[in-house]
Amino acid sequence: NIIKQNKAALIQSAKDLMYIMGWEQEVKKAVKVQHELFHDLTPEEQNIVSVLKQQEKVAIDDLCLQSKLPSSKVAQTLLNLEFSGIVKTLPGKVYQLT
Repeated sequence: NIIKQNKAALIQSAKDLMYIMGWEQEVKKAVKVQHELFHDLTPEEQNIVSVLKQQEKVAIDDLCLQSKLPSSKVAQTLLNLEFSGIVKTLPGKVYQLT
């Protein structure tokens, strides 16, 4: 139940631990430039991305406050950004740019 609530995680290998701890190798800068060049973002997505650019990791509640968007819109927008490969979800409903 606590895994379902993102308060704990199932670790089956060292890769899982590295992912959960955020120890993955940095994405090359060229990939980040491609994200910025080739994605047409909606105003809501641009708002959330700008908040995430200011801070390394941001909880969903803080994103709602700083973006001044309703939580349902933030959740929907984050899901779209995650599908696009722009945002990565971390344990505890924390988000960061890829």
